[in-house]
Amino acid sequence: MKNECIPGNLMKPLLKFLLTGLDYLHTVCHIIHTDLKPDNILLGIEDEEIISELIKEEEKDPTPAKLYDNRCIYAHRNFGNLRGPPGRPKIADFGLAVRSPDDGTYNHPIQPDLLQAPEVILRAGWSYSADIWNLGVMIWDLLEGRSLFGASDPETNTYSAGLHLDEMISLFGPPPKQLLLRGGSATSYFTSDGNPVNRETQEARGTGLESTITTLFGEDKELFLDFVTRMLQWLPENRPTARELLKDPWLCS
Repeated sequence: MKNECIPGNLMKPLLKFLLTGLDYLHTVCHIIHTDLKPDNILLGIEDEEIISELIKEEEKDPTPAKLYDNRCIYAHRNFGNLRGPPGRPKIADFGLAVRSPDDGTYNHPIQPDLLQAPEVILRAGWSYSADIWNLGVMIWDLLEGRSLFGASDPETNTYSAGLHLDEMISLFGPPPKQLLLRGGSATSYFTSDGNPVNRETQEARGTGLESTITTLFGEDKELFLDFVTRMLQWLPENRPTARELLKDPWLCS
């Protein structure tokens, strides 16, 4: 899956499969994926006849390829428009996955920059619920066809964790003090009063996600906002589990 716009009526059934898989990882395998992103979600082919057609086309007109560092790299082949609903999505690439720690949390950096949970940035200890935040941001990105967060330093054009936290504040309001107190790197971004370092100390008020959603409308939009807001909570312990999310009204509507 690439970071392109996916309509809500297609997102819901796909998301049910992903949440079912994530629940299995968390509750049965006791594994935290840590790297949920569109590149790591595989969709089954919608029509097996495509494979037969591909073989015939390759025999007739082979795809251009070249050797690079002892690897054969093939040019992209366009398969055209979807011929029907895609196959079941699958969570892939467990190269960075970890088993649940004995003491309850980990503290090392994980997740793609713009999908990082606040407890990961703040080094406040993360566990299964980091995957829930990760998935929540990814869903928003796929529905809107763009990134919820920018977090790019205009001077260096590189990722800035401080700007990322600023953007979270603008959407969700200031982080709870209890999260900052347990964050090993919180003092790099916030004062003892909970205000952003080197920024205006006026209490930030969250503008909410409502104005950022442009692809859903009416009751469907309201239900989605309730759904994704449950996932994008500052405090990890306030986020629902994958199994709980499967019962959410938006997915069942």
